[in-house]
Amino acid sequence: MKMFLAYLILLALSYYAAALTDSRELTQASSYLTGKWEMWYIANDLNQDGVLSLDDVKVFEVFYAKIDFPEDEQRHPTFSTIERLWRTALLGGRSEVSKNEFVEILKTSYESNKTNFVETMREFDRAFFEVIDLNGDNFLSKEECMLDLMATNHMDTFKDEEFFNAHKLVNGLIPFEEEIDVWLRFQTEDDT
Repeated sequence: MKMFLAYLILLALSYYAAALTDSRELTQASSYLTGKWEMWYIANDLNQDGVLSLDDVKVFEVFYAKIDFPEDEQRHPTFSTIERLWRTALLGGRSEVSKNEFVEILKTSYESNKTNFVETMREFDRAFFEVIDLNGDNFLSKEECMLDLMATNHMDTFKDEEFFNAHKLVNGLIPFEEEIDVWLRFQTEDDT
């Protein structure tokens, strides 16, 4: 009996020691990163009611409804994509979220698996930029960028142009990968 108890204690201690030396690293979102998520939340509260919801998507859609799409059939898939992205990436499947809930959704996802979080954000960013790339050339023109900024209530033309010009432009255009990388750093990196 004593031998069996000694064995159980030894086994428990070995599991405990293995857990202490496990190479997996806990990832925690810093206050700097969660602060960026709070800014992202505020920027997406397009109707400025203090809550992210599908009502904010309507503000975006009303603006984009005024734009002449190359083909009118593009309008419905574009709006459907925006709503889908909004529901999954910003609302976490809910009908509305507060700022604290939004940050907590991102924090939980980030801390449970940072690699998956980064890839999910990359997919979200790519899908979103495909929506605002009105001519489908995988570049954002100054006009496309300005339209997106106006649709999200950024109305300071000087700062918006400064934002556009801060990118690594290729022939006066922002390559998709550049724009995705910029947003990905904002959404996922602790020290940018």
